[in-house]
Amino acid sequence: MKNSTTKLKRAGLLFLFPFTALLFVSVISFAQTGTLTGRIIDDRTRAPLAGATIQNEPGVFTIALAQANNKLKDIVVVGYGTQSRKNLASAVNSVNVSQSNKQVKLLIMKRISYRLFALVALVTCAAIISSFVKKEKKVINITGTRFFYPLVEKWASAYKKDHPDVEIVVKFGLQNADISMTGTPVDKENPDKGKYSVVSKFAIVPIINEQNPAWGELQKKGLSEADFQKIYFRGDQQQNSFALNSGVTVPVRVYTRGACASATFSKHFGKQINDLANLDTKIADDEVLLQNVLNDSLGVAYNNLGFVYDLRTRKQKKGIKVVPVDLNGNGKIDADENFYDNLDQLIQKLETTHIELPPVGKMVFVYKEDKPEVTDFANWVQSKGQQYNHALGFLAQVK
Repeated sequence: MKNSTTKLKRAGLLFLFPFTALLFVSVISFAQTGTLTGRIIDDRTRAPLAGATIQNEPGVFTIALAQANNKLKDIVVVGYGTQSRKNLASAVNSVNVSQSNKQVKLLIMKRISYRLFALVALVTCAAIISSFVKKEKKVINITGTRFFYPLVEKWASAYKKDHPDVEIVVKFGLQNADISMTGTPVDKENPDKGKYSVVSKFAIVPIINEQNPAWGELQKKGLSEADFQKIYFRGDQQQNSFALNSGVTVPVRVYTRGACASATFSKHFGKQINDLANLDTKIADDEVLLQNVLNDSLGVAYNNLGFVYDLRTRKQKKGIKVVPVDLNGNGKIDADENFYDNLDQLIQKLETTHIELPPVGKMVFVYKEDKPEVTDFANWVQSKGQQYNHALGFLAQVK
């Protein structure tokens, strides 16, 4: 009897430990419960066994046999669960007993542990597998003005850190994009296109090749608003050269292009893109416009801060100079008008002081609010996203 009981305990413990561990995981994840019920009967007559009682304590139950039943050779335990009888109503384990009044403690029944082990293992595996299944990503497609791309891509990267389930695609020419961005001045909003949100500002500065013979004098006297009109736009008073104090005349070769920044630049002076001097529709983007000036010692143009300045050193790019603006019209650049050497100094001046020149435009998101992730991204850009604007040469959108 002692050896049989010891074997049973060992067998029970072997099944108990893995089952308990898995059952613990299952209970935490799925909060499953169950009850084991049964009765003690005479194997021959199938009648309830007189004098047999069941005592229990947490996790263990005990079958006690009265003295009258001390001739029993074995005990058969039959368990019933909430499943059908054919699945669980069967003998589970037999324990040899001696003709004594000793109690037999059953730690766990083998066949029940087999079935419960398999069930819990299956449910646990399903839970583990499901935890590795990736959620469907939400996609925001953005298109529009290309010189905005570095800033929008930075916004997208920062936003994704807090929203890993959102994929943001920034690509030129996307059809049916969720967000269209533009730098063209918006005279009237079209409700059919969606909501219009200003998310940043950009400045457009006059530039000249560093080797231009007129740079030395322009650096000292700058450009007045009248000079902008004569140099950059067609008309009867269009200026085709710089007259230096030395009496030397330096030809002016102006490079312009038709795009959002050009529209902002033109409108600031009450003009249209078609009024620009030497308008070249073949210039693909603002980087090409900058390169044309770099390649021509007589070249003059305008451009965005992110192309004119080295974003790492915050200084003007080699070979390019920003022509200062004579704001008070006194024919010279005063100390408080000379703030173009450093990009951060220029941005601070434009954000904190109301000055008419250089021209400043607005970066606008146009989107429909039918996708929550699109609206959330636009709102995020107007708040948390503004911290990235200066690094890429853009002004913050101060409401």
